Amino acid sequence: MNDTLTGERKINAVSLNGVIPEYADMVRIKDYRQLWTITPTGKEMTHVVLEGFVDPAGSIPIWISNILIIESPLKAISGLKERMSQKQIK
Repeated sequence: MNDTLTGERKINAVSLNGVIPEYADMVRIKDYRQLWTITPTGKEMTHVVLEGFVDPAGSIPIWISNILIIESPLKAISGLKERMSQKQIK
């Protein structure tokens, strides 16, 4: 969804079950959703909100789950920022 007046964009990401074969010795994420809300706030400034939900549908240690919950959004946004800055240099 794009708002032509404010420039705000919303991007939905969901799990695509059945695309990659499942393996018995691996935990497969069955339910995954993300909503990115990207809003321009000024010249060369953007406000990004990343909301998400993930259900690994398997037994994994809680410390791994906690790391993923905290680090994944930060890595995603940092990677996006890095790619955008590289694009402007070229």
